[in-house]
Amino acid sequence: MLLNDSKKVAEINLIILIEFLLSLCVVVGFVLGVFGAILMFYYFLVAWWLIPLTIANLVLSIIEETGTEKGNVAIFVLALLSLIPVFGIFASIGGILVTCLNLFKLYKNLTLQTII
Repeated sequence: MLLNDSKKVAEINLIILIEFLLSLCVVVGFVLGVFGAILMFYYFLVAWWLIPLTIANLVLSIIEETGTEKGNVAIFVLALLSLIPVFGIFASIGGILVTCLNLFKLYKNLTLQTII
């Protein structure tokens, strides 16, 4: 019985860790969006890297129920809005802020699961 509980905690930690690492990649994508909004390659970065990562994060947060589901929906919307040239930089700044809030929640969940 105790072995199954420790296996379950290890699986939860792994999923939260994967979501945490994906969120770090999303922050990097948004930071590149703030500094590279004038560059042409940013739209390819958003379309081929940032949006799929936000979808993966959203799916993982729904599976694990870490309390970051609403934030990940907001991040997905902000990633889509960053494709619009006028709103791109503001959406990227908002995406950085919301993703950092999600990272703090995930870190808190990760440390709580490790302690238990």
